[in-house]
Amino acid sequence: MATLTGRTISSSYTEVLKTTGSGGITSSLDTVQDGDATDSALQLSTAGVKSTGTLEVTGTATLSTSVALATGATVTGINDTDAMSDASATTLATSESIKAYVDTQTHTDTTYTAGDGLDLTGTVFSAEAASLTNPGVVELATAAETNTGTDATRAVTPDGLEDWTGSAQVTTLGTIATGTWNGTAVDGTYVDLEGTELKSTGQTGGSKYLREDGDGTCSWQAVAGGSGEANEFSFKTISVSGQSDVVADTSTDTLTLAAGSNVTITTNAGTDTVTVASADTNTNQLTTFTVSATTDTTATTISQGDDLFFAAGTGITCETTADGTVTIANTVTDTNTTYTAGDGLDLTGTAFSTDIKSNGGLKIDTTELAVDNGIAQYKVATFGAGAADDDFLRIDGTTVEGRSASEVLSDIGAAASGHSHSAITGDFVGTVTGGTGIDSTGATTGTDIDHTLSLDLSELADITGAGDVSGWSAGDLVSAVDASDSNNSKKIKLPAEIGIACSDETTAITAGNTAADTQKASILIPRAMTVTEVKVNLYKKTSSTVTIDVNYHATAPESAATLLNAALSMTSTNLHAATSTFASSATSYSLAENSFVTVDVDAAGTNALGLKVWLLGYWT
Repeated sequence: MATLTGRTISSSYTEVLKTTGSGGITSSLDTVQDGDATDSALQLSTAGVKSTGTLEVTGTATLSTSVALATGATVTGINDTDAMSDASATTLATSESIKAYVDTQTHTDTTYTAGDGLDLTGTVFSAEAASLTNPGVVELATAAETNTGTDATRAVTPDGLEDWTGSAQVTTLGTIATGTWNGTAVDGTYVDLEGTELKSTGQTGGSKYLREDGDGTCSWQAVAGGSGEANEFSFKTISVSGQSDVVADTSTDTLTLAAGSNVTITTNAGTDTVTVASADTNTNQLTTFTVSATTDTTATTISQGDDLFFAAGTGITCETTADGTVTIANTVTDTNTTYTAGDGLDLTGTAFSTDIKSNGGLKIDTTELAVDNGIAQYKVATFGAGAADDDFLRIDGTTVEGRSASEVLSDIGAAASGHSHSAITGDFVGTVTGGTGIDSTGATTGTDIDHTLSLDLSELADITGAGDVSGWSAGDLVSAVDASDSNNSKKIKLPAEIGIACSDETTAITAGNTAADTQKASILIPRAMTVTEVKVNLYKKTSSTVTIDVNYHATAPESAATLLNAALSMTSTNLHAATSTFASSATSYSLAENSFVTVDVDAAGTNALGLKVWLLGYWT
């Protein structure tokens, strides 16, 4: 056990071990904990010791009785006899004794039998050679042995079979009398049909021909009448650029030529000739035209068949395209002109624009300059049609109206007075006095007085009766000077600040929470308050993040739940954190009088010292 000499309880209690039971070691298993109530894997009772984790023994472990695992027999000992003479259902054998016992055993009662394809000599098996009547090992034939074809004991390989089927052996196959010869396609390399006959027992009479159908198969087709040969199409496909193809549907399909506009088509059966000729009836063809220039009195006549040439002058390009288009363009860029923007204009490159003064009452309306009308600062007011000299003015929407005196009285709900008013003389100020808490000094009457009013708190009555012992009660306010608003006087609720010390300045904090009764602090809220901000801080820490949670319950601190929207974290570089966001993303949190607040440490970091929590708001 660690020495306690010269040490305080607060600095050494974490090193003291205790059990969870309140009466020392009893007949029930109790967990061993340190001073911070951190459980270990060791449990003690008067009956024995139990480990809930891994039990490691660095010396010799001696068990006086037996070892019982979760299932199976109870082990009472470990034997080391080579003959296994002390074998038992509750003892184990060493690996050395097991090996020695097995090595001395001789098997004399084994019977061996050779199955199909095997020979047996003593205890040695060997494979038999295969034959037509006996299973066994088959030797593979070479390509030459496959072509010879005189061996009845060796098997043919794919290579030997390929060599055989490609040789002259095909000529020795004879005639296939019945059935179907299936296999790969037979082409001219293997079979030459020229000078021979291809016979069919299914088609007779000379009325059909064999056609290749384009999908790897052939079929017998009936011969139809027509000018082509019975075994070929008269034409296959007629293609015209930009048009769909004309494809023959049958071997006797007919191609028809149709004459278009101003076209004639004639045929000559004797010479097998088709003649396509133009039948143009246009008689308004241009034969001649005259070309002349505005600066030249000499005209040139162009006749049909002549060539007309265009010559490009200075700064001009002349280009033609295949469709007969002639394009004449100017290539000269004006570089000698200087542009200057006068008053009220802006110039960008060669483009002028209006220079409108900001808030000057003008604007650009789409692409036109316009007056910026409206009833607002920098706008130009628009007067209504009835406005006249000596009228009173009234704003009506976006227009200024002219109103007569009687119309003004009607507008304000008043009537003209019939009284005669003479000049007012005498005192303009009556008596000036100060109320409760206000001192009044100086002249109190006259036409022009100098008077001072000042605050006198001694005249104010004390608040007694309702409220707490100090006389304060819910809803009371205090006056304050607002420096951010020209020192104007304003009223505020009484500020409330509560600081909670959760650890000392020298002991590293540890994790703990209210649910496990290991919270770091709990306090009573002395009077109702509204919390608007929570702050936390540390005196120092080495590294890692420290996470703090603040909990609340109206009557039972052990049942307190978090009042924050998220726990506060101080990272490795920060010693403080704050939040104004509470549970359910609220901006404040109400604490009842005599309620409870607890502080949890969700993450303790490393060597974090001096934890403080601050509740800021106002008394309610």
